[in-house]
Amino acid sequence: MADYKTIFSEPTNKWFQKTFKEPTEVQKNAWPAIADGNHTLVSAPTGTGKTLSAFLYFIDRLKLKSREGQLKEELYLIYVSPLKSLAGDIRENLNRPLREYRPKRSSLRLQWRSEPVIPRDGTGRG
Repeated sequence: MADYKTIFSEPTNKWFQKTFKEPTEVQKNAWPAIADGNHTLVSAPTGTGKTLSAFLYFIDRLKLKSREGQLKEELYLIYVSPLKSLAGDIRENLNRPLREYRPKRSSLRLQWRSEPVIPRDGTGRG
C-alpha cells in the first residue's frame, strides 16, 4: 500500500495533516486504488472517511492542473451518491477542502448540479 503522502501534492498534504493529522484506514486503502485510475467502490460505516477519500484525490489533481495551466474547461469527475441523506456530507467534504485549501491564484471553477431523487416506483416521493 502506497504512503498517502506520495499520492498528493505538497499543499494538499499540508492541508490534510493540519486538518486531520492521519487518514482513516478506509482512506489509506482507497487512495492508492483511486490514484492508480481504478474504478473504486468504497463501502464502510458512516464516519470512516469514505466521501473525503473519493473527493480529495480529484480536488488535488484539479488544483495541480490549474496551477500548471493545464486545466481545460471539460468534465473531469462524476460522483454518484445513491442516498439522498448524504447530500450534506458530500457538500461538507467537497466544500471544506475547497474553502480551506485554496491556492492564491487558481483558475479552478467548480459547478455542480443536484438533481432530485425519484424513487423507482415513479411516485416522486422520497
